[in-house]
Amino acid sequence: MTRTTIDRRTVLASMTAVGAVNALPQPASAANALGTPPPLEIFGDLPGLDHVTLSKDGRQVAMVSGRGTARSLIAFDLSTQKLLKQPVGNLKLRSLEWIDDSHILIESSATSSLANLSDTQAEWFMALSLNMQTGKAKPLYDNMADYFPVLGSGASVVRKGDKASLMAVGITRVKYQFILNRFDPETGRASQVDEGGPDTREWAFTREGTLVARQNYRRDTYTWSLEMNRGGWKTVLTEVEKIDTPNLVGIGRTTDTAVVYFNKGKLADQYVEVDMNGKLTPLFEDATQTKGLLRHPATGVIAGTYTYPGWIKYDYTDPLLKPLPQMIEAIFSGYRTQITGLAQDGRKTIIYSEGPDDAGTYFFIDFESGQNLRLGQAYPDLPAAWIAEKQAITYKAADGLEIEAYLTLPPGRDKKNLPLIVLPHGGPQARDDLSFGWDVNAYASRGYAVLQPNFRGSGGYGTAFVEKGYGEWGRKMQTDLSDGVRHLADKGIIDPKRVAIVGYSYGGYAAMAAAAFDNGIYRCAASYAGVSDLKSMIAGEGRQSGDANSDAIRYWKRYLGDEARWDSISPLKNADKVTIPLLLMHGKDDTVVEYIQSKQMADALQKAGKPVEFVTLTGEDHWLSRDETRLQMLKTILAFVEKYNPAY
Repeated sequence: MTRTTIDRRTVLASMTAVGAVNALPQPASAANALGTPPPLEIFGDLPGLDHVTLSKDGRQVAMVSGRGTARSLIAFDLSTQKLLKQPVGNLKLRSLEWIDDSHILIESSATSSLANLSDTQAEWFMALSLNMQTGKAKPLYDNMADYFPVLGSGASVVRKGDKASLMAVGITRVKYQFILNRFDPETGRASQVDEGGPDTREWAFTREGTLVARQNYRRDTYTWSLEMNRGGWKTVLTEVEKIDTPNLVGIGRTTDTAVVYFNKGKLADQYVEVDMNGKLTPLFEDATQTKGLLRHPATGVIAGTYTYPGWIKYDYTDPLLKPLPQMIEAIFSGYRTQITGLAQDGRKTIIYSEGPDDAGTYFFIDFESGQNLRLGQAYPDLPAAWIAEKQAITYKAADGLEIEAYLTLPPGRDKKNLPLIVLPHGGPQARDDLSFGWDVNAYASRGYAVLQPNFRGSGGYGTAFVEKGYGEWGRKMQTDLSDGVRHLADKGIIDPKRVAIVGYSYGGYAAMAAAAFDNGIYRCAASYAGVSDLKSMIAGEGRQSGDANSDAIRYWKRYLGDEARWDSISPLKNADKVTIPLLLMHGKDDTVVEYIQSKQMADALQKAGKPVEFVTLTGEDHWLSRDETRLQMLKTILAFVEKYNPAY
């Protein structure tokens, strides 16, 4: 791979071809002085540029641009500068991928009940092939009488010679069986690839569409199995596991091996390659720090690994790709970068960059020719001076456990005696990181420091750290948050008398629990889509799965601990103990945490005569997928926090 002589400053100074035809927003200029904070719309609207992806030959870029109902899918030819545009409006678009020169694979989701498949509301995923030249769309499974019009799992692009097609799993209406089909991107016609058995859910196949492996799970016997395609399917591996089953993640380092991730046992936290005879080969030694696998853009075989110590770190083993991270680092020194698109030749790339004066910019770079192009910004109207500083910190919990957290400091303020918003993440087996956060920066722009603790039970730190959260829901997982407040107070960074807590999903539970149980720590609490009652949460999981002993319920019970204690850590059952103002918000289309969780908490607080505000976000889901309601949530929370915990 030839090293180019460009740097980030050169790229920023270059003419943006897409911007030259006014397709994308232009870069924002840095403010000379802070002055008045930017309007909340700048933070709360969906990104002005998103889902940026590169075609396999590196000649075209696809992306979503614009705001609200004016959002459009754009296809841009890098050599001819020809631009095609299709409106997407309020479509909840989840991913884009080029199929061939004309077609783009679009995955989206919608909240709905599906007759004869689910009696409850769920978030269903769909896929379609869009011909950008003609504007014609061919939805997968939409007009197939034997199938429900949704995906059983994600769709993939495969290519044999010059012909590209789609592979996607569907769900049959009669047997409720998962079947793998191949689709023509232009006509939408489907042909069956593999039926599997009643317990088959996932397949691994090559970039040419050759089947390599499939996995099954029998829920009645808790038996997971892996089959390899040896001229016919042969079972090569079985595990009996109620919750932490292994997971098939794709083909291995060659096109006749598969990779399985083990969640438990001697191989816990490891990616293991499985050959046709079932021989197991761990892919690397430092398993607990490895987050995922890197694949070759042409063949799909494993070409390296990446870790995520707060931001993605690439380690390619493929000789062609190995220098790529260092070359990107040389160009974008001082900025966090991510490869969001990579052509089959491994030289043409889409790079996402963010840093102290950049809330997120997408670039095209050809490392062979030196061609480079700034495609646009995610938040084009945000002045650089208002991008808040975020840093990783560590502190000790009360029992001595080290907790990593991220602290964001407000621009233009002294770094002492600051008002604080504690922002625990959802999951809870998730994590926060160094990335730009639209909500975090909005809170910081109003004068608040923001603390995002990766409390015990969070993901990203290995199985042992996750297991420390078992039985600690509402207990040490909760006090890990207030221990972070005390740490910042001891350092003089924050004023311990001016602390609020805001959270979404599990973080919403933590906000409610703080109001009920953490007396004297917080002045107010705000919850979006939070859980208020653990027993009704488990009952809801049972209704959604149709199984009172589903793997999801078994998973949650590990975190919740002894059922006899659930009421004692359920905010709903302790509404009379709330001593601070509490804001509750919930999307009416939420299928992850039921809307009733917030509604019943609001009713209980009103009955108890406690200070509460309750706001319904009509048409919004669990993930704040829509511009209007996401902005409504942000404005409502800030108005509430500024009222009860003023920043100035």
